Amino acid sequence: MTDSPRSARQLSPLTLPIDDKPEILRVIAIGSLLVVNDHVLQMYQRHYAAIHEWSGVLPIPDSDKVMRILTKRVMGLGDR
Repeated sequence: MTDSPRSARQLSPLTLPIDDKPEILRVIAIGSLLVVNDHVLQMYQRHYAAIHEWSGVLPIPDSDKVMRILTKRVMGLGDR
């Protein structure tokens, strides 16, 4: 296997515009009550989001599933 400039270009990271204002990211967890609440707890244990940052449990109509929504403000890629 050879390395060529073309293959290096194909593997280069995507370049996105850098913006100073935060963007909104929404994470939606859908599943059984047990699975959704376990996921919320795992995200807390991994220091991704506090439990209180998630919405309350929202039932999905005509289903035995529920959902919880997390809304985070994230800064542009230049801050990473």
